[in-house]
Amino acid sequence: MDFIKLYEILYSNRPDTLDEYGFFMLLIDRFIGIEDSTSPTIKNPFLGIEKDTVERYLRRQNPFNKKRLKDARRLRKIDCFAKFISTYYSETQQFNIETELHKYRPNFNDVGDSIAYPITDLFVELLDELINTKAIHKTSVKTDQQSSGTNDNRYYYDPADKKIHINGNVINIPPEISPPDTIEDEEIPYVNELLLAYADALGTAPLSKDDIDKLNGKYKDNFIEQRINYYSAIRICRIIREAYSNPEQELKAWKTQTFDYISDTYRDDYPNGYKRLVAVLKKVVDSKTTAAIDSCDKLIQAKDRKGVCHLLANEGDMHWVQEDE
Repeated sequence: MDFIKLYEILYSNRPDTLDEYGFFMLLIDRFIGIEDSTSPTIKNPFLGIEKDTVERYLRRQNPFNKKRLKDARRLRKIDCFAKFISTYYSETQQFNIETELHKYRPNFNDVGDSIAYPITDLFVELLDELINTKAIHKTSVKTDQQSSGTNDNRYYYDPADKKIHINGNVINIPPEISPPDTIEDEEIPYVNELLLAYADALGTAPLSKDDIDKLNGKYKDNFIEQRINYYSAIRICRIIREAYSNPEQELKAWKTQTFDYISDTYRDDYPNGYKRLVAVLKKVVDSKTTAAIDSCDKLIQAKDRKGVCHLLANEGDMHWVQEDE
């Protein structure tokens, strides 16, 4: 058996209705000694990873982020985890867990005492195996890097299997995200910037979210396109957070260096904000950064690079309408 099989057994016998993500986070919390959500001294290494990313780990769709597993292993609190097992599960649930484990480990808990410490020992053992296991993957078509003799000690995207390969590990690419019918709260900053640009070009009073349905012609088409671009960039952000051990650093490099590339175009003079928007979006498609995600040839598309502009607008770093114009 492996770590995920143990997780599945513990999950199937849980005494509450936690979903896969919530239960996994609870296990890691207790494994590293977090008694409740208010514990001030340590943090769960998997905080900050998207829920659907963790779920793909648990469903064997993607390999685990091993740096975060190692962090959990380093922070382990054996007595805390054993206490959790003994108090979280009822005697009947513990019996059911032991019965299931005997199918895979006939000698499990052969001394016949409480399963709390044997489960803890098994959890650590299988966690170590998961950390030390290398992902094995075969591609149907050799990539340019492979055919040129370059080894796997780099990042690359294989269009043949639509996966990212990182030092021998394989990351499934999440599907493209279609913009929802309604504007989400997190979209408001960049949407407001777009509406200001349209109003500036039209010579009208500032537009609000309620005016979006009244847009027509090129402004309506532009707005639809920019939402697609935004969600395309959000998808890349999810890939970065899933694939790399230093996601915030990689995200910062991708956004900051993109802005550095377009800054001269952005700061140029324009008759209105819409003209600035169009000029910057034309320029940004040629940008290239040192972020690892940018080394994945053929993965980053024009709409992803355009979408970075809206990520920057969300953070207050880009304004299509300049006050001094």
